[in-house]
Amino acid sequence: METMQEQYLKKHPKAAEPRRFSEGDYVLVLNIPRRKLEPKWIGPFTVRSAYHEFDSYQLVLPSGQIWPVQVHGDRMRPIALDEEPDHLWYYKGIPGDEPEPEEPIADRDLTADDDP
Repeated sequence: METMQEQYLKKHPKAAEPRRFSEGDYVLVLNIPRRKLEPKWIGPFTVRSAYHEFDSYQLVLPSGQIWPVQVHGDRMRPIALDEEPDHLWYYKGIPGDEPEPEEPIADRDLTADDDP
């Protein structure tokens, strides 16, 4: 008698094989977490280096800047491009590059009359 896992793998053989990317491949990355109107995928990125034992990849932005975190292969999707990309199709921001927060309202001088 076969186990359920063996039966599933017979019906769905691709589910058992992780996707492999090579250096120089163009990929999109799943946008997690995303807001209501944000696109599901961001990119295109270029694969800089692959760590197949962990199924993770180091990516490069079209500007040549290295993405600061490795991305797992489950969060990537291959794309075919005719020419090398020169910008991201959607820019969410690089992790760790958040802008400085504005001055809190409680510390602002609200007594000054700005109207002449």
